[in-house]
Amino acid sequence: MAAAAFEGELLATSPSRNYTFGEVALLLEDVNATDVQGKLRTTQGVFAAWDNYARVPPVPVVTYVGTGLSTTLGMTFKKDVQPCDPDGTWTSGGRTQADGDGTVPTQSLRYATDKWAARGADVRTVVVKKGGHLDMLRTASIVNEIVAEAC
Repeated sequence: MAAAAFEGELLATSPSRNYTFGEVALLLEDVNATDVQGKLRTTQGVFAAWDNYARVPPVPVVTYVGTGLSTTLGMTFKKDVQPCDPDGTWTSGGRTQADGDGTVPTQSLRYATDKWAARGADVRTVVVKKGGHLDMLRTASIVNEIVAEAC
């Protein structure tokens, strides 16, 4: 899903290499993460399920999307990505920020519903300004709206 929602956008940059969202496996291998391919195989079914989002759901859908909060989209490193990071490669750079709910960028939050709406689905998106990823579920008015939608 991330690769599709952020096609062509950079996940991480370093002086000698750029990693796109589609190259997350290569980034993990370059930092010597353990069993990258095994972990990706384990989650492959989850990401393959995103293909189902091309199908319009047969029921009305209401989503709550937080916006207006700075959300990390990618990383910029001052040094090349290295395994075992003894010199602090990960802390030597900055973060590329985007609009979102503080955890997930808006572009990703709206990916499926925008595709469904474009195909005629009964989809409604409720935008919650300054709505934090988990904070929305702690807000009584939002919880009450969700319960009212379900009943």
